[in-house]
Amino acid sequence: MSYIGLDVGLSGCKACLFSEQDGRLLAGGYREYGMESPQPGWAELDPAVVWRAVRDVLEAAAAGANGDAPRALCVSSHGESAVPVDRDGRDLARAITPVDRRISDLHGAMAGGLPIPEMVRITGQPPHPMYTLPRMLWLRRNARDVVDKAWKFLCFQEYVLFRLGAREPATSFSQAARTWAFDVYRREWSRAILDSHGLAPEIFARAVPAGQVVGEIDPAVADELRLPRGLKLLTGGHDQSCGALGVGVLRPGLAVDSTGTVECITPTFNRPLAPEVVLEYNLCNSPHVVDGLFVTFAWNVTGGSLLKWYRDKIAVYEARALAGQGRDFYAERLGDLPVGPSGLLVLPHFAGSGTPWYWQDSYGAVLGLDFDTDRPRLLKGLIEGVTYEMKYNLAIMQKSGLRVDRFVAVGGGARSDEWLQVKADIFGLPVSRTTVTEGACLGCAMMCAHALDGAAYDDLALRWIQPARVFEPRPAFVSRYADYFGLYCRMMDTLRPVQTALHALRRT
Repeated sequence: MSYIGLDVGLSGCKACLFSEQDGRLLAGGYREYGMESPQPGWAELDPAVVWRAVRDVLEAAAAGANGDAPRALCVSSHGESAVPVDRDGRDLARAITPVDRRISDLHGAMAGGLPIPEMVRITGQPPHPMYTLPRMLWLRRNARDVVDKAWKFLCFQEYVLFRLGAREPATSFSQAARTWAFDVYRREWSRAILDSHGLAPEIFARAVPAGQVVGEIDPAVADELRLPRGLKLLTGGHDQSCGALGVGVLRPGLAVDSTGTVECITPTFNRPLAPEVVLEYNLCNSPHVVDGLFVTFAWNVTGGSLLKWYRDKIAVYEARALAGQGRDFYAERLGDLPVGPSGLLVLPHFAGSGTPWYWQDSYGAVLGLDFDTDRPRLLKGLIEGVTYEMKYNLAIMQKSGLRVDRFVAVGGGARSDEWLQVKADIFGLPVSRTTVTEGACLGCAMMCAHALDGAAYDDLALRWIQPARVFEPRPAFVSRYADYFGLYCRMMDTLRPVQTALHALRRT
């Protein structure tokens, strides 16, 4: 028998089938999709496109079962994006994603509600327009008919479970926290926040713990996807929390370094950060999918999507040629990077910054270009820029009392030896990789085993999670990268007023 872990991201989704006995990866599938931009700065996901991709990857995973029929399916997803659906379950609009820039004035967007410091105290999340609630309020002002017709706003975790057959939509605490309407300490929808905006808690899915059975797959869907009837459906969680479980980040001192569409560092801790820390450094208090633990996120919204930009805009013809030969662009080009620092400083703010500033008016920049700059140097500079950004966040975390001694890498970037070595050299800390780099999917499978068989997470981590390689920082490169990192910090300060003025000019 086996379990399915399904991870729904911003730019693609994947399904992995894991053995019930030892967590071995048996089969899987991945489908990429794109965001739509009907106006400059907007970024939306078409739920019908995402649902088709989900069906494709589940069918691919089921086809590889070879007698190990899945017993249960658990869902991980990116946060914030939510689909409005009516009482008949029809999609009413595309989901506004967290990288969307249509809201420039958060205080104006939240006018009439609780003071923002009070919302931070309740939700444990720092202020930002990316959350579900500000997007809902924007829709109420600009597309009132959508909100009036909406029965529920479903983030993609509960949206997929609903489409698969969970008739009463349910979400997990870690996913609910990303709406900015959930009390992370009481583990319930905040009536104080919702009442202040004239909304009822019922507009969201019911909130339950991660790893809880919330239904069975619809027989018709099961037959179409060649999945067994009676397949149990479980709540999973926010992808970063699921990924932390899937690589065994279950104690303080350990952190996940996830390189997907978004680059994110996720440390685990056992008591929440003070509200003052949340407000000053924009570090959230979010529930782990493991009861009793918290996680926080330091992230850059550009992250791994910067490589997708490079592939699709800079190396487009080369990428097409490699694809025509059946070769993976990223594997080919990341294996061909120059040795040592690129000599470039790249500010990876192609969609604004993430933590700790939340600058919506910042843009990408490349400093150090000359006539010797070729594509391999530029590609390495992009990777270094994202990692410098994360090193800055790491320093903020440590200043806030969060100890990080070691990273475990997950996501697509974790498959690249070269990329992980760059991370180790810039962070000055060991970065390890497990045999299964799709940590969010494995975390979902672990939740299935915990719910259906009563297996303890610590025991599952020992039996299922196998280290593959550890990348140690190389002292000579650590020293050189430290010098570049100092210049990177100076570059950010120098460019800040120029970025603000450029943003104002572009808006006119």
